[in-house]
Amino acid sequence: MKADVCLILEGTYPYVQGGVSSWVKQLLDAMPYIRFNILYLGPKRNDFKKLKYHLPANVINMHEAYIHDYPDKKPHLKVDKLLSQNQWQKLEQLQEDILEAKPLDLHTLQTLVNIPKTESQFMDCFAYSQQAWEIAKNFYHKHLNQEAGFLDFYWAYRFVNLPLLKLLRIKIPRARIYHAACTGYAGMLGAIASKQNDAAFLISEHGIYTRERRIEIFNSSWIKDDLSKARSLDMGRKRNFYKYWWVQFFLSLSRSAYNAADQIYSLFDANKIDQIADGAPDSIKIIPNGVNVFEFTKLKQRYRHTDDIFHIGFIGRVASIKDIKTLLRTLDILNSENLNFKLFIMGPQDEEAEYVQECQEFIEVLDLKNKIEFTGMVDVKKYLPILDVVVLSSISEGLPFVILEANAAGVPVVATDVGACRELLEGRSAEDKEIGPSGFVVPVASPSPFAEKLKILYYNPEYAREIGKAGRKRVQTYYALHLVTDAYKKEYEYFLMATLQD
Repeated sequence: MKADVCLILEGTYPYVQGGVSSWVKQLLDAMPYIRFNILYLGPKRNDFKKLKYHLPANVINMHEAYIHDYPDKKPHLKVDKLLSQNQWQKLEQLQEDILEAKPLDLHTLQTLVNIPKTESQFMDCFAYSQQAWEIAKNFYHKHLNQEAGFLDFYWAYRFVNLPLLKLLRIKIPRARIYHAACTGYAGMLGAIASKQNDAAFLISEHGIYTRERRIEIFNSSWIKDDLSKARSLDMGRKRNFYKYWWVQFFLSLSRSAYNAADQIYSLFDANKIDQIADGAPDSIKIIPNGVNVFEFTKLKQRYRHTDDIFHIGFIGRVASIKDIKTLLRTLDILNSENLNFKLFIMGPQDEEAEYVQECQEFIEVLDLKNKIEFTGMVDVKKYLPILDVVVLSSISEGLPFVILEANAAGVPVVATDVGACRELLEGRSAEDKEIGPSGFVVPVASPSPFAEKLKILYYNPEYAREIGKAGRKRVQTYYALHLVTDAYKKEYEYFLMATLQD
C-alpha cells in the first residue's frame, strides 16, 4: 500500500529516545488519518535493535536500511565491465564534487541507481575493480601527492564512498511525500526517493546536521591528523585533509538535500540562518517544537526554603555532546562553597559507554558521588515537581524539549547559549520578551558563569518561582503542541493535494 507520508529517520525513532523521536511520536499521534511509512536508517543491523516506541496503527509499514552493512560474499573480481566508461567517469567526478562540497547531481546518481546489477556486484564495482582502483589512485595523487600514507587514505576513501553508494541500492517504499528529519544520509536518501518516485520532499532540521558532524569530526581521535605537508591543499585543508574531507562530504550531502527539497522547516531563526549559510534557500519556514501544555502546567511548582536542599535536574542522554563534564566542574564550584545541593541525571546511558565511564570517574575525583544520582530513564513529570532548576550544558542543540517541559512545569532553566536556548529563556519577539526571562543562558564549556547563575537561584528561591511562572506563560502562548501539529497538518494537506493534482 502506498503511504501518504514516508518519514526518513536517521538513528532515531523508534529505536532511540530523544528530541527528534519525541517529535516523530507527536506527529504520528496527532494525525491518525495519515498513512505513514517509517524508513529507519542506521549504521549496522545489530545496532539499536530494541524498540523504544510502540508503532501506532497509522504506521502501515516500517522499513530498515543500514549503510555500513555490505554483502558478506566473495567479491566478483570481473566487475570492471559492469559499468560503462561514462559511468566510471561519473563516479570519478563524484569524488571531486564531494571534496568541493557541491550538491550532488541527482540525475547522475539516478543513472547509477538504475544499473541492473545485484547489490553485491554494484558494491564490488567500487570496492574491487581495477577501474575503481585507478580512480582512487588518481584522487590520491592529485590531492595528497604521496605526502600521506596511501593505506590510510584508501580506507578513508572507502568509508566516505561506500555508505553513499549503499544509499543508491536501498529499496525505498512508495509514498506521496518523503519527509526527512535531518539532512545527512537521511536527507540524501529523501532526495533520491523523491526523484525515483516523483514525490514531494520535505526536510525538518532540528539540530544542524553539518554543525553537529563538524563538532564530532574535529573532536575525533580516529581521523588521521598528520597531513601538515600536503602541498596541494589550502590552509584549512593543510591542517588535516581527512577532517576537511569528511566535513565537505557531509556539507555536500546537506546541499544535495536542500536542492531537492520542496520545503525546508527549521525550529528557530538562528537555525534558519545557519541553513542558508550552508546552501539552503531562504524560503525556510519556522515551525518550533511544542509540548502538551496541560500535562506539565498541572504539576505543582516546588516551594523551596533557603535552607532546603537545592534540587538540580539534568534531563537527557549521557553523551559527549551534552558536555556533562562541564556540569560536573560547575557542581565542584558549588561544592567548594558548601552549597547544599543534589543533582539528578535523568536519561539513558547506553549511547557512549566510554564517556559515561569517564564521567563516573570524574565524579569520584571531584568527590561528588554523594551529591549525584543517576536515575536512568524516568517519567520526568514525576521529577519536575521536586526540582528547583533544570540544567542543560550541551555544546550543540536545536530547540530542546527539556526546556519547554521544565518551563511548562514552572521550573527555571540554566542552559548554554546554543540552538534556541536563548530565545526560549528570554523570548523571541518583542511581545515574547515582555513575558520576562524564564532562566539564564551561559557560554559553552564555562563552569564559573554556570555556577554564578545557579547561585542566584539557590539564594533567591522567590525569584526562581517568579521566572518559573514566566516560563509557564511563554510555553502556553508560543509552544503548545497543537500549534506545532496544526502547522504540519496544513503542510501535509498542501503537498498531498498537490500530488493529487499532478
